[in-house]
Amino acid sequence: MSWVTTSVVMAGANAYGQIQSGNMAGKQAQMQAMQSDWLAEQAHDDGLRQAAIIRRAGARQVSESNAAYAGAGVSVGQGSALDLERQTMREVQQDAFQAILNGDRQARGLQLEGVNARTQGSMARTAGRINAATSLMSSASAGLKSSGWRSNGPGFSNTQAPAPVEIRKFG
Repeated sequence: MSWVTTSVVMAGANAYGQIQSGNMAGKQAQMQAMQSDWLAEQAHDDGLRQAAIIRRAGARQVSESNAAYAGAGVSVGQGSALDLERQTMREVQQDAFQAILNGDRQARGLQLEGVNARTQGSMARTAGRINAATSLMSSASAGLKSSGWRSNGPGFSNTQAPAPVEIRKFG
């Protein structure tokens, strides 16, 4: 095998390796993005579950208060007892909405991480292809220079003499 063939094979292998490296980084980023998406769904669901727990606890608290009022002979559903029940339910709803809001905020942050991971993966794949092309061009240029292409053969280096001009006469 000649040195030219070896150089071409090495350049091709190097380019292939760079493309594969970019593809692998892209696949890893895709997996990271999928994990972020899954975690985002979990965060959203956790917020909803937390809100449901808060609402159940609030309803239980109101029921226990009403039972205590009724046991003490206070009229339930009117006057101060009703005001306290409404205030308790307002606070319960505020806490439940805050739990949902927190879950959604966390989910949006994780979704953004997924978008960023996908973008990085795409950029890694593109960089792998660009690096492969650059490597091939660099290897080709080095091979041509080592064979004398730009110095003493036909080329575009301003170091060779101009082509001879022939004047032909017709007739």
